[in-house]
Amino acid sequence: MKVNFLKTGFWIGMIPIFGVTFLFLLFYGSREVFALDINVDGIGFLFLLLSSLLVLTGIISTLISIFTQKQIKKSVFVLLIIFLSIPVILEITKLHANISSRGYIELVNESGINFQDVQIEEPDEHHFFSKLRNKKSQIIYFHPDYGTYNEKQLAGMNQNYLLLQTTYDNYLKIKIPTIHPGEIHKIIIDKNLNLTDYHINKIE
Repeated sequence: MKVNFLKTGFWIGMIPIFGVTFLFLLFYGSREVFALDINVDGIGFLFLLLSSLLVLTGIISTLISIFTQKQIKKSVFVLLIIFLSIPVILEITKLHANISSRGYIELVNESGINFQDVQIEEPDEHHFFSKLRNKKSQIIYFHPDYGTYNEKQLAGMNQNYLLLQTTYDNYLKIKIPTIHPGEIHKIIIDKNLNLTDYHINKIE
């Protein structure tokens, strides 16, 4: 059976980009859509190591096709695609790191009030989100204030507030629980406007 080195090189070379993209979408979607923590770090690291071998195998197989199948133009095109997949994979790993540093909150409104605006107030920054109607939920995120280390406590970490707009010119300001980078919380706003915090994953 004759081996088609060009096709073999292409598909082996594409496995890393498909695999990394799948793992990233699984990780991203679980947080953005469901506020769940699906940890792909371990399998992702192993897959990146495997990807280096697969990319190298794809390149070698494609180079062999140049001499055996004499399809120079197609081989060069395949090599270009394989090489271009490398910076794409690196960019995806950067996005993963950025998302991993976010603090996610699933806000559940059980207050009986339709909030016209939802904000997170940090010591030096505001984050604006959409309205939150009664009996509805909303997934929001922000990058918890880093500042500098002070006796193992990140500056500003305990100074974040939830701002809820009830009327045109009235906001409720409620201190939110400490949220570390990478953590996911489910916070329920009850009828007394108290917050009940469910810690989905604990980083600290």
